[in-house]
Amino acid sequence: MTLLNAQKMEHMQENLHFLADSEQPANHHTFYVETQIEAAKFNPAETLDTHPELLSRAFNRPRIAQLEEVQMANVENPKEVRAAERSRTKRYRELAIHAVREKALKRIRQDIERKQALSGKGKRVRVKKATGDQPAQFRFKRERKR
Repeated sequence: MTLLNAQKMEHMQENLHFLADSEQPANHHTFYVETQIEAAKFNPAETLDTHPELLSRAFNRPRIAQLEEVQMANVENPKEVRAAERSRTKRYRELAIHAVREKALKRIRQDIERKQALSGKGKRVRVKKATGDQPAQFRFKRERKR
């Protein structure tokens, strides 16, 4: 992994946190109550101390006190919401491109190292045949270096 690319990917991951990753399974909050009456009266917004409209969020669910303290961005403006969503998806897409590029570079680097090892002297035995995405694996006989 090139150092510059690794640092850039790490910085992107710190900023994005993979918050809205659709591939991850949906988590469920389970609340336990003693009786059926309590279950009928149960209010998750009151228990979590948040606004009822924020219950569907899987992340960044601020409490009511935090909502009163902090001036939140105007989420009623659909243009701002769409712009933020586009920006976030663009950053996720850029991170995915970097990950694919890094994977390809790693594979090329391993291939070059393998070819260098195979071009040198020494006995070798193939341990595994090459598969679609993995090159063949070899084991080299140990030689004493003088």
